[in-house]
This record gives sequence, C-alpha cells and structure tokens, in this order.
Amino acid sequence: MKAFAWIFVGVAGIFMVVGIGMIANQAKKLRTWDPVEATILSSRVQQHAGSSSSSGNRQPTYSPEITFRYQRDNRTIEASGATTLSASSSSSWAHNIVRRFPAGKVVTAWVDPENPARGFVVRQASFFPYFFILFPMIFAMVGILASSQFRTGATQPATAVKDAPGWFTIKPLQSLARQHTGAWRLAIGWFAVGGAAGGHFLWISEPPVERFGVISLCVYGAIGLIPLVIAIRRFLLTRLLSDAQVVVDKPALKPGDTITIAYRQPVRPDAVITGLSLGLRCRQMVRRRSGNKTSYSMATAYEEWVPVLKAPVARSNRALEATTTLTIPAEAIPSSPAGFKGYPKTSWMIIANLEIAGNPDYHSSFPVTVQGAE
Repeated sequence: MKAFAWIFVGVAGIFMVVGIGMIANQAKKLRTWDPVEATILSSRVQQHAGSSSSSGNRQPTYSPEITFRYQRDNRTIEASGATTLSASSSSSWAHNIVRRFPAGKVVTAWVDPENPARGFVVRQASFFPYFFILFPMIFAMVGILASSQFRTGATQPATAVKDAPGWFTIKPLQSLARQHTGAWRLAIGWFAVGGAAGGHFLWISEPPVERFGVISLCVYGAIGLIPLVIAIRRFLLTRLLSDAQVVVDKPALKPGDTITIAYRQPVRPDAVITGLSLGLRCRQMVRRRSGNKTSYSMATAYEEWVPVLKAPVARSNRALEATTTLTIPAEAIPSSPAGFKGYPKTSWMIIANLEIAGNPDYHSSFPVTVQGAE
C-alpha cells in the first residue's frame, strides 16, 4: 500500500513535467517570436470531439482557427494560429476570439522566425500549462500524507519499563514534533510551488491577465490554508506540551482482556487542562474492486472512549498524570501481523484526547497488538 500511495506522487510528477514543458514552450514564443503587421484572411470556429461526460455523451470542444498574411523580405507569407498554445475550450471562448479578428482586419501578429507559417494573434499567456503543475499538487499532497501514515503506522513492540516490573512503554504512532515538521513542510512546499508558478505566469502575462489564471491562483492559495492552519495548530501545541507517555500492564492483548493504562502528559504550568479522555480504536484498511478499478479506504471497526479527567484539572507539577482501565471486546478482530499483504489490514491503538482551554486539542495514538483468541 505504501507503493500505491507513492503512485499519487509519481503521477503528479509526470503531469508537472508536462506542464513545465508547455510553460517553457509558451514563454519562448512570447519572448522570441517576431511581431509583424498582418491582415486576417479567414477566421472561424472549429469543433472537436470532446471527452465523455458522466451521462455518457461526448461533449464537444471548440477552437479558433485563424489564418493571416504578412510581408517579410519582399515576400508575402501566409501563416496560421490564434493563441500561444493550441487549445480548445467552450464555444463562447472560441467565438469571442473569432469575433475579435474578422477577415480583412489589420492586426499585429507574432510569427516563428524559424517557421514563418506558424504564428498567433492573441498575445496573452495561457494559464492552462500552469494548471498541469498546481492541480497535481493535490495528488502529491495526498500521496505524501498517505505514505507518511503508512510508514509510521507499523506497530512497534512494547518495551519493558526499567525499575517497574510488569509495565511496558508504548511509543506514539507519530510524535508531535514530526507532525509539526511535516505540516510545515507541506505548507511551505505548497506555497513555494504555487508562488513559483503564479509568479512566472504573472511575470510573462500582459494586460489583460487571463481571468481563469487569477481565479485558479486564488483557489490554490485558499486550499493551501489547510496545511498552514494544521502547522500553526501543531506549533501552538509544541509550546504547551510534549509527547504523551503511555505505560500499560500487558505487552500484547487478547479479546476480552482488560488493560491498565498509566498516562503521563508533560504540560506547561500555565496551560489550563479542561479534560482528558482515553480510548480504544480498531481501524481497517479495506480494498474494494469494481471491474478494472481498485479503491482503498480506512474504516473504524471499533471505538470506545472513557472520560478520565474533567475540568478543572488540578496539577501540582509540570505533568498531568492519570490511570484508567479499558477492555478489549470479546469479538475483537486480531491485529494484522507485520508484513501482512492481504486485506483488510487491521490495527488497534490506544487513543487520547487532551482538551486545553484556548488552544487546539491534543490527539495522540499508541499502537497495540491484539492477538487472536486461543
């Protein structure tokens, strides 16, 4: 499944490479093609067979087809081309361009110095190739998040506590520092790619800037607020507390077992704790196939919460400490063994939710192994 997650990143990378090539091609045309005075010879809209819609009907697309004549070196040359990139879109878009360039109109055209029969009359940077870079960033983000989850999701064996026979320490699924760093990396990467692509688009554009490009950049920036907000929330938590420490009285569990959990949370003295809940959660990664399509999803098979502390929580030191017991249900599904390649993949974890006044809640998960019943 980790390899499948990285497919998202790989596919996004392929689209980005294509987009970069298109951007370079467009920038070269705007920078190096020669302006000439030209006369429009013909201007029409060409219809193309489009892709199938959800209803099964093929939606046509349209492109402006423009030919023009110009003089160079005492020769009359005919050229064709409407926009910097060959593209087809809606009927209204194509007809608007055709109406701007009727036959007989004298205009400024830009022609290829290496191939005089190629040119364009609409000197406006298209945002289409930049879309090939920004849109796949969503898939890249999903792939990175999924890969990170799979990489840290392996259950680590509980380790015995020194000087405390019969007690075992469980490491968190993902440390707060790693969550904080990962969220900042995603946010910085998102805005770095968007800033580079958007900045280049605006730099090569001449007024009027394509409206689709401006709207797309605004939407992209709004989506980027998601990892940015997550990063800020994680930053606020790192200033108040450290990773929780969980100690249990059994290194492995069986259906019907009762487990004692000792929870210790280092917290800054001025943080006001308003509640703490501990629980058990069983999650399954499910694979579904329909025809040639395969989909994966995460489903919660079991979840139980127990309120451990309620507001206000009095503390005499810098750590919050609590103890409770939880019971594995008798019909519990066993954890999938390490390296298990089948589906569904089952994992169990102890979960904690710490409520802090005026700050984001702190969520943490601690993987445990539930063995099959004998």
